[in-house]
Parts: sequence; structure tokens; C-alpha cells
Amino acid sequence: RSEFENVRVNLTYFMNTYDDLQLAGTIPGRGFTRFNVDEVEVSGLEAELSGQINEYFSWFGNASWLDTEYSEVSQDTAMAIASGGPCDGNTDLISCVKGLDLKNAPEYSYTWGFVFDRPMGENNLQISASVAHEADSFTASSNADQVKRDETTLVDARISLMDAENVWAITLWGKNITDEEYNRTGTTSDPASRTLPAGTAGFIYAADPATFGVTLSANF
Repeated sequence: RSEFENVRVNLTYFMNTYDDLQLAGTIPGRGFTRFNVDEVEVSGLEAELSGQINEYFSWFGNASWLDTEYSEVSQDTAMAIASGGPCDGNTDLISCVKGLDLKNAPEYSYTWGFVFDRPMGENNLQISASVAHEADSFTASSNADQVKRDETTLVDARISLMDAENVWAITLWGKNITDEEYNRTGTTSDPASRTLPAGTAGFIYAADPATFGVTLSANF
């Protein structure tokens, strides 16, 4: 961790090994199930930054890089992971599965934003916004195309007016204000019938579209 005048920087490198990591998935012919992976290795780098531009204006940001690997996998576990994905039916199944990504583990992501906070008479006005970007990833262990979450960039913003004692506040907010379309998750089989062939998408669950609202809050 370092500080340079009005800028703070925090860098973290991590490397972890997990034994018997529990995963969950929907497998054709078996439905939703849980299984343990013999060994998984996860390493990465995280950076957090923040700064104060003047009395009212500050900014923040963070970025991360992630590398994941199935380092040890049994034959039965490999079959569960591969079901419905590109490794399904591969003659060298274990080697193929070791090359897959862990689910919900994008290679990189970052967030940048700002906060403007200024008194207005006896109240405070606060305006903030952030941009969050995430590389593509898979929402299921199989790494099937049907469960791939494409690269996304989400923009959120909010404007708040609150009293100086933080007793009440009114906030106008927006999430995903650019209306980015992407899938939150999906399955490669039908949980009801369990009869769809491998590689056939069962359900795709869309993420929330652009959402706006007003929130009134009070502290007693």
C-alpha cells in the first residue's frame, strides 16, 4: 500500500490452492447436482486506487487479473464438469477439462468512478457514477457456448440530496443505464425433463435491463 499526495494505491497478489472445491451444475440426465473437484489453483493480481481532486471531488478505481486452473481432476469429476460442453465426449477427457475456465471467473475486470459531494445550505448534494467492465466468462463449469457471458460494460449513477445530520435522504438512481444486454446465467439441459441432448441450451436467464428509481430513506 502506498500514498502519493492525494492518491492511494493498494496492490495485492494472491495464489491459492483449493482441495475438494465444491461446484454445482445442471447435467443432462441427472439434473442439478453438486460435486467436488480434487484440486483447483487460483492466482491473480488486484489493484485498488483512490484520490481526492479537491474538497468536493474524489475518484476511485480497481482492477483485477485472474488465472484459474483445474490442477487435479478425477475421471468421474471430469465427466460432470464436461457434460454439455466442448470437452463432452473427448477421448482425453481429463486433459481437456484441465484447460477449461472455472465458472464466473473472468480473466480481467475493472471499475472506475467518481463522487461529487458538496454542501447546499443545510443539506448535502452527492453525485456519483461508475463504469464496470468485465471480460467474458462462463456461468457453468462446462464452458459451453450456451452459458458464456459476453464481455460487458455496465454504467451506474446516482444523485442524492440529504440533510447534514444524515437523518433523511432522497436518491435518484440508475443501474445499467446504457441498457447493456447480457446473460446472467444459463443451463445446458432442461431441469424439468432432463432429456435435452448434450450441447443444447435449456434456459438462458437474462440480466436486468436499464433500471431507474427513486429511494426515500430515513434514520431514526
